[in-house]
Amino acid sequence: MVYTLEQPPVYICFVIAIIFFSFIQWYSSRLVMKAKFWQDNEYLPLLLRVHLPRFFGYTCYTITILAFLQLGISESPHLSRSIACLFFLFSILYYYLLDRLFNFLVFIKNYPGKIFLIIIILLIGLCSVTIMAFEHFRFAGLVSVLAVLQISTVLFYIIRRRIIQNDPKVKNFKPKDFSDKTWLGFIGANLRQLFKDPEEKGSIRVFNIVAIIAFIIYVVTIASIDFSVFIGTFPFIFLAFGVMAGFINFVSTVSVFCRFNFHIFFFVLAFIAVKHEPHKVYLVSKQNPQANYKSRQRLKEYFTNWIKARFPDSTSLQSRQPVYFILADGGASRSGYWVASVLGRIQDSVGEKFSNNIFCLSGASGGSVGNAAYYMLLRNKKMVAEKQLTYRESSKDYLKSDFLSYTIARMLGPDFFRYALPFVLNGVNDRAYALTAALEKAGCDTSFLFNAFATGMSSLITQTNQPADMPILCINTTRMQDGRPGVISTIDMNESFFNRRIDILSLLDEKKDLKLSSAIVLGASFPYICPAGRIDTRARKEGGDSISIPHYFVDGGYFDNSGAGVVTEMIIALKQLMVQDSFLKGFTNKLDFHVLHITNDPHPDGEPILGKVNPIVNDLAAPLQTLAGAYGSQTSVNDSRLKNYILNNIGSNNYHRLNLYQENDKLGFSMSWVISKRARDSMDYRVNTSGSVKVLLPQIKNGF
Repeated sequence: MVYTLEQPPVYICFVIAIIFFSFIQWYSSRLVMKAKFWQDNEYLPLLLRVHLPRFFGYTCYTITILAFLQLGISESPHLSRSIACLFFLFSILYYYLLDRLFNFLVFIKNYPGKIFLIIIILLIGLCSVTIMAFEHFRFAGLVSVLAVLQISTVLFYIIRRRIIQNDPKVKNFKPKDFSDKTWLGFIGANLRQLFKDPEEKGSIRVFNIVAIIAFIIYVVTIASIDFSVFIGTFPFIFLAFGVMAGFINFVSTVSVFCRFNFHIFFFVLAFIAVKHEPHKVYLVSKQNPQANYKSRQRLKEYFTNWIKARFPDSTSLQSRQPVYFILADGGASRSGYWVASVLGRIQDSVGEKFSNNIFCLSGASGGSVGNAAYYMLLRNKKMVAEKQLTYRESSKDYLKSDFLSYTIARMLGPDFFRYALPFVLNGVNDRAYALTAALEKAGCDTSFLFNAFATGMSSLITQTNQPADMPILCINTTRMQDGRPGVISTIDMNESFFNRRIDILSLLDEKKDLKLSSAIVLGASFPYICPAGRIDTRARKEGGDSISIPHYFVDGGYFDNSGAGVVTEMIIALKQLMVQDSFLKGFTNKLDFHVLHITNDPHPDGEPILGKVNPIVNDLAAPLQTLAGAYGSQTSVNDSRLKNYILNNIGSNNYHRLNLYQENDKLGFSMSWVISKRARDSMDYRVNTSGSVKVLLPQIKNGF
């Protein structure tokens, strides 16, 4: 919503979209009411039958205005939820007063509607110019536009009613009875009669034209990343809600005419007809068939090669060398932007003294996006240097992109209608695919990281007998069926060190490749923006035949939102290897493990506020309440386990928390796949002024 205030093209699209949504809500529900009235003349009193559809259209503006008033930004009064509910109740009285006032002016005083139309156009124009020209008045201007549109909507209803009531054809029209026709003929005849009704004839023509234009824009947005980014998320939501409301009310109208609830039919159809799996993880063919997942280095080989590439001889080391493990909390673009900005600032300030000593980057959800952005810049560090780019600005230029609009377009497009039209939309890619495509190409094509995430994991893995010149990349995920943690890693994780974590790349056919974007989305599949992604493996039965086993993976945050679990296991394993292996033993007192935990938690160490549970909730939903609580506490337990291990076994100065939020912070950052300039500017300020970052920089420069 803040992004809508910042972008004039998105603002214009939003105003058009909410007008469309209000119009569709009013008119499509009005047609349902009329169909029901034809079927039963005593259905609802006339007052409700006329005013309920109007109130639906009018309320679209009420809810949106109240939503903006609760944003909490400096220009907004920041209404509480209870006050907003009171305002909503007051809006019912406000609607009644507007209706009475305009009825008095239009019918009794006989003021022509054109005067009101001119006044409304001038007011909307004035508010729009204010928004475009004066940044500090954009919030007030937008709320004013919505208020004027709401008033004009009520006026439109009344003027329209006055025009059609004076038409003699409307007064003399009586609906025909088509009960003698066949079932389909009965529906078709009633629909034709509805479209030819003198009361609806002009309006339904406008309705059809508007619906066709909106549907074309709707389809183009679903098909095009660039167009979806141009429109923006908030406008598309209203556009999609309008399309869906029109579809649902059309089904309701047909249901009324045939006296059969087609909504139930579509609901049953969704279960029995959708045989195609719409949420399979998008795999591509390997560009390098020789890059085998089974031949990835294991932890001991990688650790040995990593040390040899940096410290050829332990006896030559005069001081302990830091080894960095990066943890990145989830949180969509908020986390990705914060993580990449922090790592970018350290890299730009310290250089290879930092990046050469990074052993592992671990995260989930948005944290993996930040890690991956930094990882891809490291992978192309020669090109970054040649173009004289900074790591921080390069990652910011990419992560300011709108990854949400195209994803929402697929979510409120094919993924909604897939169950109503299964035979038509079975082959259309889902919203998870849309998020992968957005991560690759939603940004500006001049950005250094444009299309970088389309790189296959087979190109990033560290195979046996190769130098360990890049850090380990761990993208954490969770298997939906049993809650077992999984990890997509550049090394082989099929070792007892990692406590039966599922190595995702081991499940893939060696001919197939998982793109980095798809890997990130697999670790960021948090409902309802992304569904669980399915990967099939082949297993042999005792008789020799093979069967397909489906694995569904969701957000790593369900089990571990920071990637702390796999890092804890990795550090413990490295300590064991340094005791067992003769070469590694020489580095036991030469390497100093440090954990940099980049988090965006408003209450990282705070205790939850516990309240009384309603007895009915306790009786009926105790398991659900417990599971919901376990989701959050699991991550904090993993984080605490790692922190305590570091403090008790390695050193009190070896765990570093770099939090976006300050103590008792009043500023909030929304968790979404699109991030406003206002939020980005606040994050930039915090990266520059963060006390923890300022303390850490000289320590890294001086080697602790």
